[in-house]
Amino acid sequence: MILVGNTCHNSIFKKSRLIGTFLFSLLFYSCVDNTNTNGSKSLEKDESSKKNSLESNFYTIEGFAQGTTYQIKYEASHDLKIKREIDSLLQDFDWHLSTYLDSSLISDFNNADVQFYCQIVSGIIANCFSESRKIYEVTDGAFNPAVYPLVDFWGFYDMANKEHQPTRHEIDSILKFVVFDSTAIQLIQNKWVDTDKLMANELCKVDARLKLDFNAIAQGFSVDLIGFFLHYRGVENYMVELGGEVKCRGENAYGNLWKIGIDRPTDEASASARVLNAAVLLDNKGLATSGNYRKFYELDGVKYAHTIDPRTGMPVSHSLLSTTVVSEKASVSDAYATAFMVLGVEETKLFLEKNEELDLDVYLIYANANGEFITWMNSGMKEIIEEF
Repeated sequence: MILVGNTCHNSIFKKSRLIGTFLFSLLFYSCVDNTNTNGSKSLEKDESSKKNSLESNFYTIEGFAQGTTYQIKYEASHDLKIKREIDSLLQDFDWHLSTYLDSSLISDFNNADVQFYCQIVSGIIANCFSESRKIYEVTDGAFNPAVYPLVDFWGFYDMANKEHQPTRHEIDSILKFVVFDSTAIQLIQNKWVDTDKLMANELCKVDARLKLDFNAIAQGFSVDLIGFFLHYRGVENYMVELGGEVKCRGENAYGNLWKIGIDRPTDEASASARVLNAAVLLDNKGLATSGNYRKFYELDGVKYAHTIDPRTGMPVSHSLLSTTVVSEKASVSDAYATAFMVLGVEETKLFLEKNEELDLDVYLIYANANGEFITWMNSGMKEIIEEF
């Protein structure tokens, strides 16, 4: 093992916490992968959970995490009083993958200022990396967690400091290290750590400028994590929603499948201004929606979408406004929703034709030449959606 630099992730506190969450995440993914789980919001509506008025055995938990809100509805014979545990799980998750926390493990990795760098990482990061690598490869780089330097350069981490339009030369110079394949970054799994006498994961990069941003998969990943936690606590019927990423299992308080709304693309962000375009029935699956219609900035009269194409280094400029994906995991739905926002309408259609084995249900909303909303969906989505 090569550990370069004397960063804070080597502290006793971080090491013990890393080991604990590493073991928990192994349990999480071994159980989730073997479970047969056949801009959105729930259409169903503090330390203690709020009890739903319709059914005495359903409870609701609400809170704030990851810069947004979350809502959880679950059925239990009594109030499990799990809000504190949920908040702790989400806070701990940020310690692993949040690029906005300087103390997080991923920030340690990103900020290492040496050419060749290896760092022991948690099972959560390792699993997120492995899932991301698969999607990176199958999308030919349309989904790329190494996009961090481009997102930073375009000003989407701190838009207040954006002062000029990037030149083609500047973008090309950054693209040289926006690389997520094995030539630039590798995960060495099950590495023996002599000092701790256990197996661990080690993440290595060959360029100090390479930085990772898992935001396009992490929120869905955390929703899956909460779903696993509820299942572990004996909950068979639940809906978890965090920032628009959703995981549902079983039935709602009405005894039906959970129904999740999809927003019609508008610039208005307030809840009162939102209009639903459709609703999707989720049968033990995860859903994610990605869109550019609320996330952009203007500079010198030009509007720049927040979705960056990692292949060109440029913000996307096609007509696709939002993408909703349903799959077995919220994390997978999250990642592909982002990838399809990069690909655009026609490339997404071709991708789905060539990769039917992925079993993705997809719903696209885009604008025609007259600015009118047009929708498209594949055959799987047609079976579970109702358009308004």
